Amino acid sequence: MAPPPPLASRIALACAGLVFLLASAILAGWALDHEELKHAFMPGVAAMPDTALGLLLGAIAVAARIPRGLPQVAAGSGRWAKRVSLAATLGLILIGAMQGLEIAAAFIRGAEVFYFGILPEPPYQLPPSPQAGLALLLTGLALLLARSRWGYVGHAAEWVAFLIFLVGLIGISAYAFGAAEILHMRGFAAVPAAALIGSLALGTAIPLAIYDRRGLVGLLSAKNGGSVMLRKMLPAALAVTFCFGWIFVGGVNRGWFSAAA
Repeated sequence: MAPPPPLASRIALACAGLVFLLASAILAGWALDHEELKHAFMPGVAAMPDTALGLLLGAIAVAARIPRGLPQVAAGSGRWAKRVSLAATLGLILIGAMQGLEIAAAFIRGAEVFYFGILPEPPYQLPPSPQAGLALLLTGLALLLARSRWGYVGHAAEWVAFLIFLVGLIGISAYAFGAAEILHMRGFAAVPAAALIGSLALGTAIPLAIYDRRGLVGLLSAKNGGSVMLRKMLPAALAVTFCFGWIFVGGVNRGWFSAAA
C-alpha cells in the first residue's frame, strides 16, 4: 500500500496522541487515587485500568504504523516500528479477549462470573462494559488485519475501523443528548465517556494510517466529482444531524414541546 499523504498522517497522529493522553491520565489517576484523573475529567463513570491500558496500546500501535521523516530514516526505523505496532496490537487483542470472556461468562452464568485482570482494580467490580470491550477487541482486530498484504483484507480492516467509529459516535451522542443511561446494560459496568472518545479517535485514525487508495479513505481523498461531493456533504450531514438532535433533546428537557410531538 502507498504511504498516507501528510494530512492523513497528521490527523492519524493527532487522534493517536489524544487517545494516548486520555489513557495516560486514567492510569495516572488509578496510580495516584485521583478521582478526576480516573474519569479523564469527563462525565460518567471512571474507566477501568485494563480499558485504559487497551486504549494506550491502541494509540501506540496506530502511531507506530505511520511513516514519518525522510524516506531513508523511515526505512531504517520501519522494522522496529512494525515490531512495536505488532506487540501493542497483540497486547490489545489480549485485553479485548479477556474482557470478552468476562462479558460472555456474565451472559451465560449471570452473577457467577470469573474475573480476568492485568492491572489491579477495585475488590468488587462488575463485568466490563460490552461497548468498551467490543471496541478494544475490534481495534486489535482491525490493526491485525491492516498488516496483511492482500488488498481485500485491508478493506476489511477499514470496515472494522468504521464499526469502532460508530460505537464511539453513538456513545458520545448519547452523552451529549443527556441519555447516557441507554448505553448501560444491567449487570455490567457503565461505559465511560473516555473509552467512547478513544473509540471514536481510533476508529478515525486506523483508516488514515492504513490509507488504502481503493478503500474508504481513498474514496474520500480522490479528486473525482463524487469524492469532492462526499467530502463537502459528509461533515455537514453529521453536523446537522447532531445539532437537530441536540435541539430536540434540549426542547424536551425545557418543556418547549413533548417527545411525542
